[in-house]
Amino acid sequence: SAVFPENEQLDDFVDWITDDALDGLHRENWRPTRQQFGLVEWRDAGYARLSVTVGDDQPFIPRYFEQRSPTGRRKNAFPHDQNEMTLATAWRLVEEGQTVLIFCPLRVSVSTLASQIVKLHRQGFLASVMPDGVDISNAVAVGTEWFGADDDILRCLHLGVAVHHGALPGPFRREVEALLHRRILKVTVASPTLAQGLNLSASVVLFSSLHRNRGLLGGSEFANVIGRAGRAFVDTEGLVLYPLFEPKSARKAAQRRADWFKLIDGARSRELESGLITIGMLMLRRMHAAGGPANVPAFVSYLTGNISWSFPVIAGEDPAETEIAAGMWATNVAMLDTAILSVVGDETADPVDVVDVLADAMRDSLWERQMRRLTTNRALLLRTVVEQRTQFLWNTSTPTQRRGWYLAGLGADAGGELAAAAPAIVNLTNAAETCLAGGEFEDAADTLQQLAAQVFTISTFTQTVVVKDWRVVLDQWLAGEPLSDMDEKQMDVAQFIESDIIYRLVWGIEAARVYEQAQGNLAADLVAGTASAALEAGTLSLPAAILLRSGFDHRSAAIKAVTDTKADFSNTSEMRTWVKDLDPLLVSDPAWPTESSRGAWVEFTRRLRVRGRRRWGQYVLDMKNVEWDDEAPAAGEWLRVSDDGPDTAALWSPGFDRMGTVRVNLNGDREGVLHAVSNPDGTVQLRYSGPNDWLIQAKRTT
Repeated sequence: SAVFPENEQLDDFVDWITDDALDGLHRENWRPTRQQFGLVEWRDAGYARLSVTVGDDQPFIPRYFEQRSPTGRRKNAFPHDQNEMTLATAWRLVEEGQTVLIFCPLRVSVSTLASQIVKLHRQGFLASVMPDGVDISNAVAVGTEWFGADDDILRCLHLGVAVHHGALPGPFRREVEALLHRRILKVTVASPTLAQGLNLSASVVLFSSLHRNRGLLGGSEFANVIGRAGRAFVDTEGLVLYPLFEPKSARKAAQRRADWFKLIDGARSRELESGLITIGMLMLRRMHAAGGPANVPAFVSYLTGNISWSFPVIAGEDPAETEIAAGMWATNVAMLDTAILSVVGDETADPVDVVDVLADAMRDSLWERQMRRLTTNRALLLRTVVEQRTQFLWNTSTPTQRRGWYLAGLGADAGGELAAAAPAIVNLTNAAETCLAGGEFEDAADTLQQLAAQVFTISTFTQTVVVKDWRVVLDQWLAGEPLSDMDEKQMDVAQFIESDIIYRLVWGIEAARVYEQAQGNLAADLVAGTASAALEAGTLSLPAAILLRSGFDHRSAAIKAVTDTKADFSNTSEMRTWVKDLDPLLVSDPAWPTESSRGAWVEFTRRLRVRGRRRWGQYVLDMKNVEWDDEAPAAGEWLRVSDDGPDTAALWSPGFDRMGTVRVNLNGDREGVLHAVSNPDGTVQLRYSGPNDWLIQAKRTT
């Protein structure tokens, strides 16, 4: 696994979620690809040496690639620095037929590499790796609307390189991810958002750096990233490489080499720790470093003695480190509050009883199981932190306030800010939605600006991306104008819209709504969501917003489609009817709604028709015509099912050991998920979740 450790933490986790079942964990040593680790090191003589660790051996290619002379106005040979070394390695691997994922620990590094790819291509050092005959028009059209045609991200895309990080606009990110899933692009430059969160693999993973903010990457993160090396059932081996360019300092080169081997050796040292333990330890370390009592009894007295929970300041600490630590402290306190409120739930316990209620709720939890493995003193300190924060919350708030904080996903500090602003936010939201419903779009835009200004005053939802004038950007966004036409840096505008409008502003509106509902404010029940829809979609037209939220990612085209047809639908059901009843002249027009969006529109309407025809359900079928290769598995065992020729399906163990076959005529193009369960008499039951497309006759259970 790319996630779970192989230690007592995993045992505690499995026992917790299976209620101490004896057979709760199924282990398989098999994996579809083997992983190998290597270094690509630059030599002073002007070439790169590739070495790979294979067991106890280290085979190598002495001259994997060589230095290239400068061209044009460039004065330095290629590669000249760490980034160029990384890119030179990636392109050399593509020449060998590999697909490459370049992992960048920082998002800003992704943009830097994108700019360098464009520059090095212009200088003649990096060739295009785009396959012939590939259609990327949808991604280009969406990207052009957001960034303009000349942005480095789109230039990289034309070269066959995917640039991906979490701050990219959702519509463009989805288009890039679709290209990656179709294995069209050979090189991907990614931040942790894609490398860890998306189900993406490549035959080779390259690390552009091993550090983030001066600190070495953690073992869990490293393990997650290297898990992307090797495409299951495509590659027999996945290669993980670190290009190392440090020709001027043997000491730095040796340190980086040591860091690399340290990460490899610790790849299995992953953590599966209770979040309360992790948060508590971080807070205790900060308290202790700021001058907390040295011995445990004194520290417990300190924690139970009206602690203020304000940020513990360390005398003489570097201001930059203090700023980072203060942010982490606020985050940890908020997460601790949210965890406590989640555990205790809607209990209306009195402050004197709340610690006992918490203890009852945590009995046999992952927290309690892992606390038993800690030393007595450490467990005492951690328990005291959680109990005292719980007591603090109950002593300083009402039940409705705590419920509001919990529903909003906030801790006490941010919850207090929200409480002061929430009534005004709800009133402004209702006012904006009234204007939208009445077609008073100018007033609606003005009200939404007031709403944004109010939400941005709350620290959790405050603006994070700096633009010249956010009000102008928001006004143009709501007016449906292309972001590429704005007098701002295109990437700044895109990140402001994605991070501060679509995410923080909409979250702040929803947080205010649920908080006020918990306080009994009837005005909160009137919020319909049309204001949030306008902010998310970038249009005051409700039909256009519905189109965009339903998966049609071309904003200008969506606005044009509803304008051309004078559409007035107000929900997805009415939208489907509108699509079905469109004028045949428009349906057949190759340039409608726009020429660049035509392909995406055709695919969008096709998906709507398919969804309208196919409802998903649960289907079961008992099969007697089973042939086992050896003994039949125990009753109740889950089995994988795959097509195995006409009228036959193969049965496999969870670890892909072939078990036998069953006579059944399966649809190879089925959309749902199929597995089998063994019966006591040696037969199997096929279980399918999806539309009724897996075979002709099936028994529907729900």
